Amino acid sequence: MKPKSFDCIKMKRDIHKRMLQEIQGLSREERLAKLEREIDAYPILARIWHRAQRVKHLGKKICCLVPNAVNLV
Repeated sequence: MKPKSFDCIKMKRDIHKRMLQEIQGLSREERLAKLEREIDAYPILARIWHRAQRVKHLGKKICCLVPNAVNLV
């Protein structure tokens, strides 16, 4: 078997660490605004996210569409 040269778990941890460093020191409102700006940069994700937010505000149960989003807000 060929040894792996790419460690996806390490990459995920590095990205998560970088994301947490970027939001360190921001208020909750600033973190929410940053998250929304980043989501809006991806049209497909933005459409899903905003639709989910409308459903959430209507009081319906929804699942979290963005993994680890709770950790960012």
